[in-house]
Amino acid sequence: NELNRIDNKEEYNIDVPIVILDNISFENYCKENNIINKNNEIPTGIIVNKIGDVLYRGNDDSKYVPFIKEENNLTLDLIKNDEAQEKMKIEIIGYSQNIPEIREDFDRNSLLIIMSEEVYRNTNNIINTSYLNVKVNQNEDIYKIANEIDNSLDSKYNYTIENRIDSYNSNKQIYEGYKKIITLICIIIACIGISNVFANVFGYMQERKYEFAEYLSVGITPKGIAKILLLEGTIIGIRPILISIPFNILFILLTTSSGNITLNEFISQMPILTVVLFAIIMISIIALIYYIICIKILKLNIAEILKRSSV
Repeated sequence: NELNRIDNKEEYNIDVPIVILDNISFENYCKENNIINKNNEIPTGIIVNKIGDVLYRGNDDSKYVPFIKEENNLTLDLIKNDEAQEKMKIEIIGYSQNIPEIREDFDRNSLLIIMSEEVYRNTNNIINTSYLNVKVNQNEDIYKIANEIDNSLDSKYNYTIENRIDSYNSNKQIYEGYKKIITLICIIIACIGISNVFANVFGYMQERKYEFAEYLSVGITPKGIAKILLLEGTIIGIRPILISIPFNILFILLTTSSGNITLNEFISQMPILTVVLFAIIMISIIALIYYIICIKILKLNIAEILKRSSV
């Protein structure tokens, strides 16, 4: 739906999702927000007066941004759509920053209005699409109630019955499947990278035999050789991680902003422990490779290598 407001001879049309609460729930909502419910000749509603994707996702609302200036006895025109001329006046009886406990996300630029069931029945079908949430005491009752609703509705209505429990389980399975696929891809890429490091390090270490033989011949101890290799392994292991950090930060900022996800939400769900553990495993494997190489180098016959290189 849309709201139409005339302000200084200018008209504004705003998309308006409307949440209908049963009469008891609406009364409780009014009490929670210190709003006095009243019966008027025209329909009444409560505005959730805040704007932004952060505010509609159940986060800290201490720094909310008001959508409109709060006025007493504010009256707005509720329009069905741009093409239709059907409209209805609605009086705003109060403002709130709290959204009822429903599992819905709303458009970041929409003005959410809360109505009671009694008021909704007198709206003359001005509302475009209705979503009715039916709560049950036990999950086992869902299918029975869904069948009863399906049997009671006339076939002329265009409707869909959605089972939130099934939807949640289905989405969870899809999410777990994505996690497994991404984890498998990461493991494959890591294995390819480790095998390349292993092959390259062993390859150029064979070419550096003379270099290490010279180190040993001039008095560098095996412990010193180990320190050189440890430093090289550390640089090879940490350098890709350090280089990837800026790109990962940029990627996170782009994806969170395009997906209407706040940075705090992402960080709270970010698998930091998994990422750190994965990095430690990669560095440890590279360290193991260099340890094996260090043992091989220290077993070299220095005289034989220097003799061959001088020929």
